[in-house]
Amino acid sequence: MDIDRYKRMVATCSVAGEDVGRYMVANGLAVTYRKYSTACVSDEKAAPANEIGIWSGTFEMPWDWRKAH
Repeated sequence: MDIDRYKRMVATCSVAGEDVGRYMVANGLAVTYRKYSTACVSDEKAAPANEIGIWSGTFEMPWDWRKAH
C-alpha cells in the first residue's frame, strides 16, 4: 500500500480473504494505531466491551509505553 518514513512497507495481509490485522484488532490481539489509520476502529470496539484478548486485563497502550521509555 505504501512505504513509511522509515522505508518500511505498509501493507494489508489477508488469509482466505480475511484481513489479518482487522481480525487481530477485533479479537483483542492488537490495537488500532489511530495516528496512521482509523480503518479498524470499529473492529476494536467489541474487544474491550467483551473483555477479550489484551482487554481481559490491564495494559499500557504501546504508544504510551514508548513515550515513557
